[in-house]
Amino acid sequence: MAKAPVIKINNLSKKFMLGDIEVQALQSVSLEIYSGEFIVFFGVSGCGKSTLMSMIAGLQPPSTGSILIRGEDLAKLDSNELAQHRRTKIGMVFQAFNLIQTMNVVENISLPLAFARISKGRRIKRAENLLEIVGMSKYKNRAPNQLSGGQQQRIAIARSLVANPWIMLADEPTGNLDSKSADDVMRLLVSLNRKSKRTVILITHNPDYLQFADRVFWMQDGKVIKVEANAHAVTFNEKGKSSASKADSFSLDNESKDESKSEALEEPPAEKPETAPATPKETENKEEEAEVKN
Repeated sequence: MAKAPVIKINNLSKKFMLGDIEVQALQSVSLEIYSGEFIVFFGVSGCGKSTLMSMIAGLQPPSTGSILIRGEDLAKLDSNELAQHRRTKIGMVFQAFNLIQTMNVVENISLPLAFARISKGRRIKRAENLLEIVGMSKYKNRAPNQLSGGQQQRIAIARSLVANPWIMLADEPTGNLDSKSADDVMRLLVSLNRKSKRTVILITHNPDYLQFADRVFWMQDGKVIKVEANAHAVTFNEKGKSSASKADSFSLDNESKDESKSEALEEPPAEKPETAPATPKETENKEEEAEVKN
């Protein structure tokens, strides 16, 4: 039996009105993306790649066509169901970090779980597990403005993973970073994809990042003009050097070698994710109340 796509887009188009002018942002886009792929939507600014990403996230409805996430048509979901879709199935990272300055790092990461009515204890444990994965544990009590740009983006990535989503969308995540911080963020995204088999979609105009993709969707004027498969997608070895072999092991700075500490990189659920996602450590605490505590 053929493998079903995690994302299936059929004849998708999107139009905007700017005053009296109609703008065709997307034109007849059809594509399929499979679980565990590292996908790049590549093109110049204004080609439609960010619009396509926002529609996959359920932030914008299509003008025509359909988007199916594991067989579920987003157009048939009401506003509450779309919010649940974004909260549990999609993790999003943007060029802007979008961290709340009045909250510390742990509070920023755990915030999405508060809306899912997860207890405070479980929220904090989940956030701390993710901080180990992204190498930021020692900064857990700092405010975002006490961190560098690269560190803030790592926190944003951890927050995007807190509900264990099926799909991670990253829209120009290195755009505000220096070259070293950008490399660190790319290492993290590649590692998250390879270790947990999580589907990652990277939106970029930077040709240097094409080497990491399993497939590249080239976009121009709202259309996918070419799809290229990459049999030699680059990964990183334990020393952080790039390598053209997916069989290489992965490591992040300060990442724990204890497998019991790497639970935040668990493979996304094959079926519908839980409203209150939990890591193996968290499920041990059955006595905790599943209510938000101040």
